[in-house]
Amino acid sequence: MRKLISNSIPLLILWLAFLLPSTVHSQDVHFTGVLPTYTQLTPLSKKVDWTFFFGNAINPTDKQFGSLNYPEADVRLQLNNNIVYKAQKNLSFAAGLLYQKNFAFDSRHVDEYRPYQQVLFSHYLSALKVSHRFRFCERFIENPTTGNYPLTTVLQYNTTLLVPFKGKTVQPKSFYATGFAEEFFFLSGPNKFSFLGEFWTNASVGYNFGSWGKLQCGFTYEWLARNAKKDTRQMYLFSTDLITNFDIFGVRKKK
Repeated sequence: MRKLISNSIPLLILWLAFLLPSTVHSQDVHFTGVLPTYTQLTPLSKKVDWTFFFGNAINPTDKQFGSLNYPEADVRLQLNNNIVYKAQKNLSFAAGLLYQKNFAFDSRHVDEYRPYQQVLFSHYLSALKVSHRFRFCERFIENPTTGNYPLTTVLQYNTTLLVPFKGKTVQPKSFYATGFAEEFFFLSGPNKFSFLGEFWTNASVGYNFGSWGKLQCGFTYEWLARNAKKDTRQMYLFSTDLITNFDIFGVRKKK
């Protein structure tokens, strides 16, 4: 356990460094909010899964940042569907489509359609599971002025850690800790305001209910460059993620 903790400390220090507030400019935006999410993992066959995701980042109070009025809003609503091919136990490939609506229920709303392709690889360091996900995105983000959807390309890299509170693997009816860090590298397009355009990180405690799913609760920090002036948005979010594994098509029963 001491070795596990010592291996985790450098990563934790790196994540905490990103949580430190940056220099605040007149048009920077920062607020505390909530991020409820739901994920359903559905097996389609022994090798293929379908994943559905819903999330909504919410700013619950009106804010004023210099001359910028920032009223309460559903800041980012996401619907994501993908098909996952499990090549090996620790290696999978996926393709999907994410729909995002910023400020979904007010006049500032902006739509985005984001097809993507990804590869995920995982390994263990003692009881610590480490997963690496590379995702290439073609982001078609609405220009509110013209109504067009120009293409912006982004490469995302996600590192996720998971460790059980007891034992070497997460067992049913047990608690675990998990967290991730994800960088968004903007490669091309009109919404490339910075090469590192977004950074997200999370730390959560989860409970595994057994075959049907698990619940995770924790803290998420998100940073992004929101315009060509390099003004930023920082969100400090209490996050919950309900993850279910309902066998809708009875695939597990056929095995």
